[in-house]
Amino acid sequence: MAVVDRSRPEHATAIAGIRGFCHCPSSCRVIGRVKQDLIRLRLTKGQVLDRALQHIDAGLPIHCVMQTMYFETPQPGYIINPLIVAGIAIYFKVSLPQTEAGEKPYMLLMSVHEPD
Repeated sequence: MAVVDRSRPEHATAIAGIRGFCHCPSSCRVIGRVKQDLIRLRLTKGQVLDRALQHIDAGLPIHCVMQTMYFETPQPGYIINPLIVAGIAIYFKVSLPQTEAGEKPYMLLMSVHEPD
């Protein structure tokens, strides 16, 4: 898992996109496991996104891995570990899936759980 070099255009664009989606929770989709983890941890999607935004704005480390699950072609997944939300350290991973023409862009929350 590599730390993101924010000066590289592809990462700068992705991080700007993640920042934008953190401001718009309704444009963020969650997989079923994330829903379960949010309920179990008693956190809201908004709380997690607010903390992710603060983490990004503080210039703290973000990692990138290629995701092969859930996608036909590999997509970068961006990870913050740990992300501290309401006193809980979580592993937070998102992806910005490519959308078809006419489809509204969205961010996919792929992981929101306590680190293993």
